[in-house]
Amino acid sequence: MASASVAGCSDAGPVNSDVLDHEGARKEYSAFIEKLDFPSGSEAPSFPAAVKEQQPDGTMGFSNYEKGYGESFAASQWYCMWEEQWLEINEEDPNAADEALTLLEGSLTDEAFTRYLDESTIDWRQSVLDKARLGDGSSIAQDVKLNCS
Repeated sequence: MASASVAGCSDAGPVNSDVLDHEGARKEYSAFIEKLDFPSGSEAPSFPAAVKEQQPDGTMGFSNYEKGYGESFAASQWYCMWEEQWLEINEEDPNAADEALTLLEGSLTDEAFTRYLDESTIDWRQSVLDKARLGDGSSIAQDVKLNCS
């Protein structure tokens, strides 16, 4: 019976301070997005709508999010949008493409972005950006295809 009462609280909001309900994660996302600049003419995507899912106890309810998920999701969306921007403008506007790469590179040393990445991901992203600096955008294109849909 105790597990049923704990599971029943999932729709009312998380009890653990390291866990957020959908609204809490959305607010975290929105607050982080407000601090970011996006490519000219584009807007940050909205946080995904809450979806009822089967919970571990078999009931249907809304999932909770680990604290930081909203920020991590915002950082990921921002990164993807700047990669996509670079792919669009690389050949037609080299100066703007250089600025996009500079922003992407800056995110690799910014604690607001890197706190949700492990060292191997940061190293991999740096290698992708290094290739792009040398004119090879194939790794950026592959990253966008695999991680930005």
